[in-house]
Amino acid sequence: MALFDAAIKDFEMIKDDDRVLVALSGDSNSIALVHFLKSFQLTASIKFTIGAVTCDSKFANFNPSQLTDYLKSFKVPFFIEEMGMLGISKSLRRATIYKCARRENYNVVAYSQNLDDFAESFV
Repeated sequence: MALFDAAIKDFEMIKDDDRVLVALSGDSNSIALVHFLKSFQLTASIKFTIGAVTCDSKFANFNPSQLTDYLKSFKVPFFIEEMGMLGISKSLRRATIYKCARRENYNVVAYSQNLDDFAESFV
């Protein structure tokens, strides 16, 4: 957690009055990012808002509504963007997330990626 806090401060990733929208896939990385940001929010000298968005591609094994109560417990607004089969495309998902951010007045979008995700995106 200390490295997370230091990185946000050192690289000025979040500033006073920022509105941060977490791209939430439901995997452990994106859920951890919400937890880290909420923890940072409680101790940081800067004041910022956190929200979350997920793209629902309507696959049978993914039900984003399960995240609704979970995020309510953290008082994190949650937006579900329905995409249908278009959700397969990474670029369309990203465009949908940015569209939600603009519509809901979030000025920072936070993605959780580990080195494996980065390498896969790079290739």
